[in-house]
Amino acid sequence: MVRSDPNGFRIFTKYDILGRVIISGKHTTSSNPTGSEQLYETASGSGYFYTSSAFPTSSIEVYTVNYYDDYDWEDNGSNDATYRGGYADYLSANYPWVKGKLTRSKNG
Repeated sequence: MVRSDPNGFRIFTKYDILGRVIISGKHTTSSNPTGSEQLYETASGSGYFYTSSAFPTSSIEVYTVNYYDDYDWEDNGSNDATYRGGYADYLSANYPWVKGKLTRSKNG
């Protein structure tokens, strides 16, 4: 989704298949969607660790990236966070209490 803010910048928001905001930022060209782009992104092992199939796919300045459901943000099979405490398996990618929840948000 692309919209113009009050200053005339074209702001975009990308979603995952569940409709959760995953990437937002500024689209730096005047191009528009063609209608053939995918409507959502999926996990990927490169870039911001999401695919780049939904419009816009280029000419973007990313403001925020959100990750959900587990601590394997790079989608490579291992956790990308550590936990200091007595619960060694707290950050297991399979722990049910983080499913559906935001586990990381980073700027640009």
